[in-house]
Amino acid sequence: MVQQALATFPAGLADSPTSSTESAFAEVLADVMQVEQMSIDSNFFDDLGADSMIMARFCARVRKRPDLPAVSIKDIYQHPTIKSLATAVADTAPMPVERVVADVLADDLRLVVCGSAAGRRSAELRQYYAGPGNRFWSTLHEIGLTPRVLAPVEFASLSQFGIGLTALVKRQS
Repeated sequence: MVQQALATFPAGLADSPTSSTESAFAEVLADVMQVEQMSIDSNFFDDLGADSMIMARFCARVRKRPDLPAVSIKDIYQHPTIKSLATAVADTAPMPVERVVADVLADDLRLVVCGSAAGRRSAELRQYYAGPGNRFWSTLHEIGLTPRVLAPVEFASLSQFGIGLTALVKRQS
C-alpha cells in the first residue's frame, strides 16, 4: 500500500530546495522512497506515507554521505520535513572529530556490536562503553566472548577476538 502510494507521488508537487543540504536530503529521500522528486515542505509521515523503517534507511544513507551532517531517527521525528530537518542540522555545530570514538571493524569479524551513540564519558575518553557502571565489558567476558574483562581503553583489541564495534550515530548522545 505504501509503495503504491509512493509510486504515484506527483512529480510536480516538489518544492524547490533553497540550500545544498535541502537539495541533498531531497535527493536521498527520493531515492529511498523510489520517487523522482521530493517536496521539502511535506511531512515525512503524514504527507509522504513514510514509516520508521523508511526513515531509518534515509538516516543510514545520509550518514554515508560525507557532505551531509548525520541525522538520527530522533531528529526525523523532531523535524519531520526536509526543510525543517535541514534548518535544524544547520543550526547545530558538529561534534569535534576528536570526540568521536573510532570504529573497530575488519573483514574477518564474527560479531559486530553496534551501539546507538557514544555517551558523554565515552566521547570524552574516546573509548567505547566507558561510562561508570557500564557492564558491557564484563558481559563480554561472562558470556565467553573475551578471555578476561577488558577495560574500555582496550577497545581496539576486540578485533583480536573477532569482535568489532561501531555506533549508529557518530556524535555524543
